[in-house]
Amino acid sequence: MKEFIAKAFKKFVENILSIKVWVISGYLIVSLSLVLADKMTGSDFAASNGSIISIVLAIREGIKVRKISAASNGATKEQIKEIEKISV
Repeated sequence: MKEFIAKAFKKFVENILSIKVWVISGYLIVSLSLVLADKMTGSDFAASNGSIISIVLAIREGIKVRKISAASNGATKEQIKEIEKISV
């Protein structure tokens, strides 16, 4: 159980430190500020945030697919590590 908690905590910290979390968080903060200042409507907020989050997650999934594809095609560990660097 302790090992599971340690792995889960490590994964949580890695996600917090990742660029994608900062991009999404920053964009949500800026767009929420615009809505609260009446510079952006609620529909604009939903559409733009939905688009940005979808794009970031799609890129992340594309990198995962590339990594799995490379591994199944016999890529070396070094090549797979290079693909993992892109996703960070």
